[in-house]
Amino acid sequence: MTKILTIPESVSINFEKYAIFLKGNSTQLVMEIPEGLSISGGNNKVSVGIIQEIDKPVSKYLRGLLGTFSSNLKNNMKGIHTGFNKQLNLVGVGYRAEKTKGGLSLKIGYSNPITIKEEHGVSFEVTKANVVQINGSSLQHVTQKAANIRKLRRPEPYKGKGILFKKERILRKEGKKVG
Repeated sequence: MTKILTIPESVSINFEKYAIFLKGNSTQLVMEIPEGLSISGGNNKVSVGIIQEIDKPVSKYLRGLLGTFSSNLKNNMKGIHTGFNKQLNLVGVGYRAEKTKGGLSLKIGYSNPITIKEEHGVSFEVTKANVVQINGSSLQHVTQKAANIRKLRRPEPYKGKGILFKKERILRKEGKKVG
């Protein structure tokens, strides 16, 4: 059982015994090769397969690991080639974001502003006062950073305030009825 992936032209890959080094124009990623998988490459293609023993059938765990690892490898190659981004909208009176040296400062209704550092190749852009763009080459790091920022002020269903993803809609609830 093997999966074959094509390598974009701007990405170079080096194979070691236990790791893959992905290198692009400005970024570099290292992926650890899980035990039980074999990787080979050539002609702008990478082949990911399961190391199979002669008498034993392939375990369900290794089949799942093959799919997960190959999709992570594909996402990392795409991230080095084009990059990933997530957009967060700050919805609420007085909610705003500012780009600071090495991070992001959020004013989201607490007494003090919250500062978030740029790390793992993830960078921030503030396009408007209430729109934050999160950019990076690793899909996992970009989405995790966006989820951590969103966790600071989740959207609430009564007033609709909070930190939302780009096209996210919040179902509004009806408040208390008087009388």
